Amino acid sequence: MLGPVVAAWQALLEFWFGELTNGLADDAHRSKWFQPDDEFDALCAQRFAPLLTHAADGELDDWLADHHGRLAFIVLHDQLNRNIYRGSARAFSGDQIAIQAARDGVEQGADRLLDWDERGFFYMPFEHSERILDQHLAVGLFSQLRDEAPPELRNILGNSLRFAQRHRDVIARFGRFPHRNDALGRTSSEAELEYLQTASGFGQTSSPPNPLRADIVDGLRELGNPARAVKQQAYMKSEMPFAGVATPALRKLCKEAFGRHPLDSAHTWETAITDLWRNAAVREERHAALELLLHAPYRKQWLRLEMLGLIRELVQTGAWWDFVDTLAANAMGYLLRHDPDNLKPIIREWANDPDLWIRRTSILAQLKFKQQTDWQLLNQAIEGSIDDRDFFARKAIGWALREYSKTAPDTVIDFIVTHKDQLSPLSKREGLKVLLKQGVVDRVP
Repeated sequence: MLGPVVAAWQALLEFWFGELTNGLADDAHRSKWFQPDDEFDALCAQRFAPLLTHAADGELDDWLADHHGRLAFIVLHDQLNRNIYRGSARAFSGDQIAIQAARDGVEQGADRLLDWDERGFFYMPFEHSERILDQHLAVGLFSQLRDEAPPELRNILGNSLRFAQRHRDVIARFGRFPHRNDALGRTSSEAELEYLQTASGFGQTSSPPNPLRADIVDGLRELGNPARAVKQQAYMKSEMPFAGVATPALRKLCKEAFGRHPLDSAHTWETAITDLWRNAAVREERHAALELLLHAPYRKQWLRLEMLGLIRELVQTGAWWDFVDTLAANAMGYLLRHDPDNLKPIIREWANDPDLWIRRTSILAQLKFKQQTDWQLLNQAIEGSIDDRDFFARKAIGWALREYSKTAPDTVIDFIVTHKDQLSPLSKREGLKVLLKQGVVDRVP
């Protein structure tokens, strides 16, 4: 027979998780966790609000002696507290207690004794913290959780990692969660107010509906191919899952959706882009954001120097070649063509940025320029990464040289010969690829 302490926390865990299968809760339970639901919140209050009173008096500290009891203690303070007091300051009143319980538990290895979904909620207090160190810890723990899971569970647990990264990015950007400001009596900055127009409230506030995004999401759901999605995710080594939609079908979907939901200002355009990008559940949503950014009628009207901050955000948060190369050649390239006086100093600055993907963008910005290439500018962009041994830096250098070799072969040959000891074999081989095929050169120096 269970003692009263064990029975209490066991009832809480059964309510929250139900019966786990392969370490995961069923869809009926999962659907309640992160979406506002007045009926579910009322049920949480009816059953568990008294426990929060007992916890405040220290009467639940015995729960911490058992790894499942500690998990229940964390769920009570970090999750049920949010359900019971949603939208108010009290929703966050248990956060520090939950963080300390989770921190002590991780140090003791209690989390390692739990199933996959249970571990996710054990780590959740770090994700809810407004301290950047806790956010980095959350991303690390969720990364470890995904990597340790069986292959068939990694997509699901990868979603948890993605949300941890989104929380971390908000704290890195603002130092706090702007969606809590009203509840906590904090004044929002102009940047926060702009962010809140489209940002997720992470379950505490409702995001305004965006019909364009909803149209695209619905279309991706209809066109999605689960088998293709698994292959795409593996090929791209992506933490974010795919819907399994081929590029031509995605572009057709986007074009039709853009036609059904025309945008009337640069602000609504930028807002729609960030909504698709920041709230993406599958990788194709982010590609849809880039389609919208580069949609010719809007690009011609509104893609200006003022959008550079957004482009930088997309590069740094995209941080992979499929996103970055599109942004480099088509967004930065467009700005460079139309505003060279202002863009060239920025390209030079980005060429020496600590971020690999920002530097790759500077190298590839003139990829389609042909005779209009500013060789001095390309030279400076390349030299900023010439000593970088990272594959994506070396590949970008080689690719840029290869494209320019079609226009100025002697210039590229001279550059590669002059810098043969600095350039990697990959960069030299890629840069001379066309000229080797044509017989203009017979070897790689």
